[in-house]
Amino acid sequence: MRASVGEPRRYFHEVVLTYEGDECLIWPFSRYPNGYAQRHDPDYCTSSVTRQVCTEVNGPPPTPEHQAAHSCGNGHKACVTKGHLKWKTPKENCADKLIHGTSNGGASNGNAKLTAEQVAQIRELRGTDTAAVIGKKFGISGPAVSRIQTGVRWASVGMCAVMLAAGAPKIGHAHEAIPTAAKPQGWNYPYSCCSGIDCREVPDADIIEGSRGYEIRKTGEIILMSDPKIKQSPDGVFHWCSVKGRDDGKTICLFVPPRGF
Repeated sequence: MRASVGEPRRYFHEVVLTYEGDECLIWPFSRYPNGYAQRHDPDYCTSSVTRQVCTEVNGPPPTPEHQAAHSCGNGHKACVTKGHLKWKTPKENCADKLIHGTSNGGASNGNAKLTAEQVAQIRELRGTDTAAVIGKKFGISGPAVSRIQTGVRWASVGMCAVMLAAGAPKIGHAHEAIPTAAKPQGWNYPYSCCSGIDCREVPDADIIEGSRGYEIRKTGEIILMSDPKIKQSPDGVFHWCSVKGRDDGKTICLFVPPRGF
């Protein structure tokens, strides 16, 4: 059953902002496709609950590029605990994701003290010595070193490692697409397509290509080939921009892979 319009707002102010515990408080309402908590509120320019909470607790982000990073590593599980959130650069957030992919995370996790540069160094040392020896140099366990170097468990860990090694600081948020192998530094959604909440990558199975155009499976909407909403995808995968980022929203733009991909 869909929550009433005012219920998420009440929960945000009366529960999320007053919660003083250290356990993950899981957002019980709408989520983005990647699992992060979502809430539409005219008081905020973003529908990301984590960014809303981080703004309330830590003030506005230092720059538009800063991300609301979770010390627990459970943002993808819709954690909105205010004590777990702080503003970090995309590069720092990537380093955290590498770390969280090796442990249970949490504010008490010693691995969280690693910097982005140290994570990059650990990856560069792969093959030069045993994981246990490398771990002693950085104050972490051998298994933690192995998992940082191999980038297991998190789908985005491998791409973060590429970004750290290359010095590329950006990862998708607001008007940016998540980096892919074809576009390791990501790319910007046009403002005409995205107000910061509308666009996201979608699986090939969600879009059906036909002789007339493209069908959005979730809504049954058909976008004709000649429609200006159809745009070429820079990274070779589908991206769908719908009103307010809703799965039942009308299409604003549809980025489709070129035939050559």
